[in-house]
Parts: sequence; C-alpha cells; structure tokens
Amino acid sequence: MDSLFDNKGMLNVALSCLILAFFLYPLHSGIEVRDFGASWRDGVAFLAIIDAIKKNLVNIAEMKKASNRDRLETAFDVAESHLGIPKILDPEDVDVPKPDEKSIMTYVAQFLHKYPEPKATGPDAIAAIQEQYSELLSWLLKKTQHLDHLQQTNSLPLDYNEYSAFKAEVDDRQKLYTRLKNLIESQSPVSIAKESWSEVTRLWDKLQLQLLYWLWLLDSRLPGDFKTIGEWLAKAEKLLYCDEIPTVMNEETATIISRKLEEHKAFFADLPAVEQRFARARQSPLANEVPSEQLNNMAVRLNEVGPKAAQRRVRLKFLEHKCCLIAFLQLTETKLKSWTAKYGRVDKVVQLLDQYRNFVSKNHIFQEFNKAFRDMQAVIEEYKRDGNIDKFMRDIAERWKNVSMELRCVQSMLEEVVAYWRRWDSLAPEFDTWLNQAEQAMTLDEEGKMEFFQDITVYRDKYQLLGDTVSFLIATVEDPIAAELRNTYQNMTERWDKIYPHINKYSHAGDILRNRKDFRAGVEVLSNWLRKAEETLNAPSLGSMDRIRLHRDTLIKLQSEVEEIENLFKNISKAFQTLIQDLSRDEVDKMMNTLKQEKEALVRVRALIPAQIHLFNQLLIQQESLEAGQKEINDWLDNAEGLLSTLTLEADKEQLKDQLDKVKTFFTRTLYYKSMLDSKNKVLNNIVKSVDRASNPDIIQMTENMEQLNDRFAYVTQNAQIWEQRLQEALRCWYNFSESERVISNWLNHAEKLISEKRIDSKSIVEEHKNFFESVNERWIHELVQSAQDLCNCLPKEQHSPITSSVHHLQNKWKEVLSFAPLHLMRLEFRLDENTFQYYIKELEKEIQNEHLAVNKQENVELVIARHKDFFGPRGPLFETQKSLRNLEQIAQVYSQNCPDDKSLQESLKKAEELWKNVNLKIENVQQQLERIPQKWDQYRIKFSEMVRWMDSIDDALKNILTDVSTPEEFDREIAAFKAICQEADQKREDMKWLVQTLDYLVSHCPESEAIAEQKTLENLILRYKNLIPSLEITMTKTETMSK
Repeated sequence: MDSLFDNKGMLNVALSCLILAFFLYPLHSGIEVRDFGASWRDGVAFLAIIDAIKKNLVNIAEMKKASNRDRLETAFDVAESHLGIPKILDPEDVDVPKPDEKSIMTYVAQFLHKYPEPKATGPDAIAAIQEQYSELLSWLLKKTQHLDHLQQTNSLPLDYNEYSAFKAEVDDRQKLYTRLKNLIESQSPVSIAKESWSEVTRLWDKLQLQLLYWLWLLDSRLPGDFKTIGEWLAKAEKLLYCDEIPTVMNEETATIISRKLEEHKAFFADLPAVEQRFARARQSPLANEVPSEQLNNMAVRLNEVGPKAAQRRVRLKFLEHKCCLIAFLQLTETKLKSWTAKYGRVDKVVQLLDQYRNFVSKNHIFQEFNKAFRDMQAVIEEYKRDGNIDKFMRDIAERWKNVSMELRCVQSMLEEVVAYWRRWDSLAPEFDTWLNQAEQAMTLDEEGKMEFFQDITVYRDKYQLLGDTVSFLIATVEDPIAAELRNTYQNMTERWDKIYPHINKYSHAGDILRNRKDFRAGVEVLSNWLRKAEETLNAPSLGSMDRIRLHRDTLIKLQSEVEEIENLFKNISKAFQTLIQDLSRDEVDKMMNTLKQEKEALVRVRALIPAQIHLFNQLLIQQESLEAGQKEINDWLDNAEGLLSTLTLEADKEQLKDQLDKVKTFFTRTLYYKSMLDSKNKVLNNIVKSVDRASNPDIIQMTENMEQLNDRFAYVTQNAQIWEQRLQEALRCWYNFSESERVISNWLNHAEKLISEKRIDSKSIVEEHKNFFESVNERWIHELVQSAQDLCNCLPKEQHSPITSSVHHLQNKWKEVLSFAPLHLMRLEFRLDENTFQYYIKELEKEIQNEHLAVNKQENVELVIARHKDFFGPRGPLFETQKSLRNLEQIAQVYSQNCPDDKSLQESLKKAEELWKNVNLKIENVQQQLERIPQKWDQYRIKFSEMVRWMDSIDDALKNILTDVSTPEEFDREIAAFKAICQEADQKREDMKWLVQTLDYLVSHCPESEAIAEQKTLENLILRYKNLIPSLEITMTKTETMSK
C-alpha cells in the first residue's frame, strides 16, 4: 500500500502539518490548501481548523462575506481567546501575495500540538490515511459483490427496514469517502494516487446505483397509485443518475444530446401531475398500507426531482451548445487550412477566393459564431457547477481569436495573390511580345532603332515590375508552378540582358520625345481642367436643391482633383525643366508663358473652389430649408383650398357648425405658416444677396415662385377669414332663429299641454294657467320673423322654403292658441266652479246621509233639526252651491255665445242642475221627516194628557158616586155623568192603541234613555187603564142595582 502515497519517504514536519490540517481537521467543502503560503491568505483555512476543533465558535458562511483582513483578525482573536493559541501572526503579514510559510507552519503546528487526535501525529497520520483507504476499498468490494449476488438471484429483501438499515451503513461510510475525496481533490503534495482512488470512485458509484435499483424494486411493490408513482420516479432517477453521453464532441453527439433534451422536456412535463397525484394518494387510506419511512423517502426524492431535472436540462443545453461550438471551430479550421496552403494558378486562387467569400460572407461566419458564443455564455450562467467550463470557454475564445484573425487575413492574402497573378498574366505576354519585336528591331538602321526604342525606359520599368511580381508569386504558389514561373522569368531576363546594353543609348532621345508628348498632353489636360473649373465657378446653378447639390458636388469633385492637377502641373514643370536644354529660345518662352498663365489660373481656381463650396453648402442648407418650407406651405395651402372648396352654406345648423369647427381647427396654424412664410422670404433674400443676380437667371424664377406663394397664402387666408365670418354669421342667424323657434315652440307646447289638461282641481292651477296666458310676450313672434329674415339673407334661396314654412306654421299656431286662450280660461273657470259645485253637492249629500243616520240612531231630534237648520241655512253650503251653479250658468252662457259648436259646458251645466234639483228634493224630504217627529210627539203628548185626564175624571166620578151623593137627584146626575164617561171607554181603548203604536214609532227616533222613560210612563198608563176598566164595569153594575 506504500504505492498509494506520493513521496512518502520525504515527509517532513511541514508535510505532516499539512496532512494533519487536512485529514485530522477536515476543512469545509470548497477550501483548497496546497501549501503554507497563499492557500492561507484569505483566512478561511484558519477558521475551518477552529471550527473543526470546536463547533460554533465562528460562522464560516457569514465570515466568507467579510474581507481577508477581517477573517484573519477574527481567526487569530478567537484562537487566542477560546483555544489558547498564542497570536504570533498579524493579519497584514498573511494577507500578502507571498506570506512567510515558516511563520504559518509554526502557527498551525500549535493547533496540532494542543489538539492532537489519537494516532494522528507524524508518520502515523499517513498510516491512518492508508488504513482508512484500505478499509473503505475492502468494504466497497464486499458490499457491491453482495448486492450483485442478490440482484442476480432476484433475492433482494423486500422489507424497507432492511433497505433503510443498509442505507444507514452506507451513509455512515460516506463521511470517510467524502474526507478522502476532499484530500484527493485538494491536490495536496501528500495524497492517494489518483489511479488507485479511481477504483474507489467506481465502486462507490456502483454502490449508489445498486441502492437505487433496490429502492426502485421496493417502490414497484407498492399498492395502487404509489406503484405508478414509484415507477415514474424510477424512470426519472434513471434519466438523472444513469445518463450516458458520448465524450466525443461532434455532430453525431449533438444530435444525441438534442434528442435527449426533447425526451427530457416531454418526460418531466408530467412532474406537476405526478406531484398532485402523490399528494392525493398520501391523503387516501391507501397511505396506511405503506411504511411511513418509505413514504417520506418517496416524498423527499420526488421533491428533489424538480431541481435536479432543471440541472440536467441546463447541462444538456450546455453540452448541445458545446458540441455546436466545437464542430463550428473544427469546420472553420479545416477550411482555413485549405486557404492558407500553397496556391495554384490564378483560376485556382479565384476559386479559393470565391469559396472563402461564400463560406465567410454569405454564411456570416463572424456574426454566427459571436451569436453562438453569446448563447453559450447565457447557458453557462445557469450551469456553473462544472469547474472546467470557464477553462473551456477560455480555450474556445482563444481558438476563435486565432482562427478569426487568420480568417480575416486570408481574404486579403487571396485577393493579393489574384492581383499579382493578373499583373503577371497581363505584363508577361506583353513584355514577351515586345522582346520578340525588339530582337527583330536590332537589325534596323539607326533611325529605325531610335524610333522603335524611344520608349525603352517604359519597358525598363515594366521589366522591374515584372521582377517584383514573379518574386511574390514564387513565394506563395505551389512548387511546380513556382519553378515554371522562375524559368519563364529567367528566360525573359536573359533576353533582356542580351539586348539592353545595345539599346540603352536610345533612352535619352526617347526621353526627349516622351517628355515633349508628356508636356503637350499634360498642358492639354491641365488647360481642359482649368477651363472646366472656371466655367463651373463662373456659372453657379441655383433654383433647386438638386441643381445646387449637383453644382456643389461638381465643385467638391474639382477640389478633390486639385492635388492631382497640382501634381500634374509639377510633372509638366519637371518635363519642361528636362526639355529646356534641348529647346530653342522661342519654344522656351512660349512654354514658359503657357505655364505662367495656367499657374495663375490654377492658383485662382484653387482659391475660389473652397470659398464657393462653403457658399454652396450654406446655399444648399438654405435652399433645403426654403424648399422644405415652400413644400410644407404649399401642402398646407392645398389642404386649405381643398377644405374651403368643400364649404357651403347649403347645410343645416349642425353641418355648418361642423364646417366652422373644421375651418377654425385647420386655420389655427395660420400664424405658424405665416411665420414660416416670413422666414422663407428671409431665406430667399439671403440667397439673393449671396449671389450675383445678373449672372444667375434662376434667381428671377425663385423670386417669382416666392411671390406667387405669398399671393396664394394671402388669398387663401383672406378667403378663409371670409368663409369663417360667413359661417359664423350663418350660425348666429341659425342660433337666433332656432332660439326664437325653440322659445315659441316651447311656449306653444306648454300652452297645448295646459289646454289639454282635463283635471283642474285647484284655484292655484287656474291661476297658473291665467298667469301663463296673460304673460305671453308678443315680441317673441316678431323676433322669430326677424331672425328668419336674417337667416334667409345668409342662406341660398333653395333653403328659404323650410324656414318660411316653419315661421308660417308657428305664426298660425300662435294666433290659434292666443285666440283660444280666453275660451280656455273660461273653461278653466267653469271646471273650477264645477268642481266647487260638485264638492258642495257631495257635502250636502253627506250631511243628508248623516242626518238620516242620526235619526236612525235615535239621536235627539231637536238637535238634529237644529243641525239641519244650521247647515242648510242661508249662508251655509247650500248657499255656496247655489252660487257656484249661478256662476256655471253665466260662464256656460258666455262660452256658448263665443263657441256655439262646443256643447260640453252646456251638458255639464245640465248635469249640475240635475244634481242641484235632486239634492234639494233630498233636503226637503229630510226636513219634512224631521218636522214630522216633533208634531207626532205633540200629538202623542196631547193624547196622553187627554187619556190621563179621562182617567182622572173617571176616578173623580167613581169617588163622587160612591161617597159624596146626598140626594137621589144628585145621584142621578152623577150616574148620568158617569155613564157619559163610560160611553167614552171604547173610544179610549182606540186611543190607547194609538198611543202604543205612536210611541213605538217615536222611540225609534229618540235616545234610548228617553225611549225607556217614555215606554215606562206609557206602561204605567196602560196598567192604570187596565185596572180602571173592571172598576168601571163593577161600578156600572152597582149603580144599576142602586138605581133600581
């Protein structure tokens, strides 16, 4: 096992401290300590050692947000105050690029000395690491083999508790696995060899998958929905944990990743539904059949699926973009190799250039790569877990930087090669032809040679250019072609070297001829250019932007040619200087005068061109402003004229108002356009002042155009004002007419409404009607007529008819209503009196009814009679009723005289008279009835009194007969008197019956108490009568006996 460690024999105290700092005090994830230098600078390693010795002394997560100095200060202070570690370091000594390693090692050694773990000092730490590695490897082999056997024999336990116990053992071993893994990843000088550790990693991953398989098997045996959810969860975890992607980044891999990405999206789209289904199943009775631990485990795994699925999706997107970028670069690099190799002939080079342009330009290679690279950067922002991503992106960026630089250079290189090939292809045949002719010309006489070789210097220059061209091509083309070019040029060189020494003497004479030609040609070009320039400067073109711009562009072109012309003049001067020695005095003077004149003209033109360019730049701006303003004003005037042409007074009020609103709205910008017009007039004046009017006939046309615009603007605005006034006047007349029409119509409608009212039941309503009809204003109808006349004056004759018809209609209606108003008021008076009459009639009938009721209720008749007399007295309701009836008669009579055809009031009067007659009869009947009762009482009482007196007389007679008779004569007289009284007894019997009958009638018309009293009195009288009759009969018998 010694091979598991690097450099074991060379461990010293420093390495021991480093191992112990790593192994015995496990540091937090992400902390890398490779040495006793910069690894400790940020203070996190010190904090981790303190936290490993004693928990909760420091909050490492919070301290990571602090600065290096703060972390170091906190670590040293906490170590000193809580752990007893002397503070032998200062933060400022450690927070440097290269802190003192010995000082840090000495400080860390204090921790190891004061807080050593058992068997963890010196070389024993190495042995401990080796022992734990061996133990972990042996345990992994044992467990994976055991699970392999169970899977192959289909004998995995189906009890979740057994799985849980096995998983707990794995979790316990994971601490050791994580500790050793951190040691490997820390890249410490002392570590387990990576080749050995890879076996542990393989076995650990295998164990995790075996546990997953066991868990999937357990889930598959669950009841109901839990089984379905478990199967879905197993598929999800297979996708998340068993994802195999080819490591070769090519198009085939990109296709695989793309397919996996689509499958991923489709599969995990069901996650929300599965979660909801699990939540429902967990609330169902079926959950009681599942072990709670297994149910909780399934819930935790289901919650983890979402985030892990998102991570896998981002990872797949990252890998897809990665494949595309690498494939893109590989293709570009392959193309670049074919474009940077040795080239062939011109057609091959042109073909390569076309290929380049098709690939780079048409496919927008640079833009597409930049877009793909930006997309990749957007993806990796979501996928930052892989530490190699930044390195990959840096490598890709560096590769693209080199490729893109070469790619950009290739085009210019290819174009240059093509240019040199074309120069060779044009010069080589020409020069070869000239050599053939020159070799033949060598046999001519001297004069012929001079004529032919006068341009020898030109071909000497071509020969030199041909040499430069072939040198470039030999360096860039393929070797066989380069050899061919070399041979061709070598042949030309040998022929040139053979004839040139013999013809060089003709170069001077040829130069003279050529210089003369060059002088004459140059002077001709210079003169033509100057004349053209002078003509342009002396005839500036105005009138429009295009003409000004054309003139300015011409000037700019001339200015761009000035330098070339000056160079031409210099070349002409040089040619002249060369020719002076070979010219006569006259020729020299003539040429000098020509050059002097042209020089003066050139100086003048060169000075005038910039000034006129500046002037015409200003004029162009002004002309642009002028034309834009004129166009805008003309467009506005066109719209204004179009609007004014649509205006008409042959419209109703609403249409006129709409037209006026449009005019006002449109012409609100009149001041704006007037201001613009004034501004453009000033611009034109500036243009006119800037140029000579005499030499610019365009100015006259521009001025005329501006005057026409001014006149047109004035005409349109004036016409607009006229139309606005006419429309306003028409609307005013319409308003006045409509207002008068409205007032009269409203009054007439109200009048008709009042006239048509059927229910008039109060004096106030009649007064309202009277006030309304008496307050009529005759001025209204006059105003209507006047406003109608004013409106007709504003409108065309075609529109007069409806207005006059309306006026006539209202006038007729006005007269009709006013003529009918008095009759209406009479009707109102009649109806009001009629209502009053009917009211009193009802009161009278009510009183009659009440008196009947009073009599029937046996009330005191005297009181009823008194009430009757009072109510129906001369100033009571009866009088008012009669008064109302007389008023009705008077109004009906007058109304019939004025409106004989209307019989309604006469009919109503007849009904009133009938009512009056009926009520008088009822009053008379009541009065008679009331008067009869007292008379009856009088009769009753008289009869009653007579009966009482008769009975008294009988009593007296009986008394006299039986007691006071002294003589027979007296007795006879008494007997005679008594008999006379007895003869009346029969009559008195009838009288008694009458009394009974009469009292029966009277008691029904008197109060009950009085009736009872009267009945009692009568009963007493009847009783007396009944007692008296037998006495009479006995007395008669006695008297007859006594008489005998």
